[in-house]
Amino acid sequence: MSNNNYIVVDLGKVQYAKHYYRNQFGQCVRLLPKGPTSRGMRFEPDEMHLNGSESLVSYAHRNGILDVWVPEVRFQLQANHSLSYTGEKAKALWKEWNRKQFKKR
Repeated sequence: MSNNNYIVVDLGKVQYAKHYYRNQFGQCVRLLPKGPTSRGMRFEPDEMHLNGSESLVSYAHRNGILDVWVPEVRFQLQANHSLSYTGEKAKALWKEWNRKQFKKR
């Protein structure tokens, strides 16, 4: 699998595509979680930490365990080759793929 946002792909040669979000720990979800998460687990932002002096959001942010979700799209090509794109490029290519597949203008 190649991950390079500068490779140009012919969407006519793509067999299928997958769109998902990946965090910094390598966990993937199909839909973007609503609210803050840590290691893929959602929690209430106003909930207090066990020590009672700070919220879970500030604790997770201070310790670097607050998830950052990045959009990713993966195109499956012929001969078992695939291409992955991340970030804004992934959003743009996913939108164009859907437009092409469903013939929307």
